[in-house]
Amino acid sequence: MDAQVAREYELSLPHELDLDAHVGMVGRFAGLLVERFGVVADCAVHRPPDGGDPRNLIVVVLTPTRRLEGRALMAKLREMSPRTVLVELRAAWARIMNEALAAADHEVRVDHRSLAERRLEALVEGDTDRATDLDRKPRPRRPQREVQYERLTWQRATKPEAKR
Repeated sequence: MDAQVAREYELSLPHELDLDAHVGMVGRFAGLLVERFGVVADCAVHRPPDGGDPRNLIVVVLTPTRRLEGRALMAKLREMSPRTVLVELRAAWARIMNEALAAADHEVRVDHRSLAERRLEALVEGDTDRATDLDRKPRPRRPQREVQYERLTWQRATKPEAKR
């Protein structure tokens, strides 16, 4: 059986901000998920692997695919899966990051949109230099299984009781 019992949101944390700002941002995003879908959210910050860029912090937010009512998990939430919802959540995370960056007086901003969407906008605005910059393939993402294996290996190396 291959049922999906949880949804994982992997979010990058801006290195320009401190721990307090990161905690606030993650709390806002988790709160959005709890309020919108009626789920619980578990959040964990992951450091980069040894030899990796120390600025590359991510947080993983894990939610069940079922709504929580009282102490019981109810029917499966089908509305968490559509691509439109994921795009909305990406936009919400970008908004949360940009608000935190602005509050800390940083000029850098995050754009959640695809390179193609941003390139089209640049062309419409007549900014051919920016459009040319955006005319490239995105950086390849690591396969999910590779990331999961790396986490499991790290857990087993750092927590002897996690060895199975």
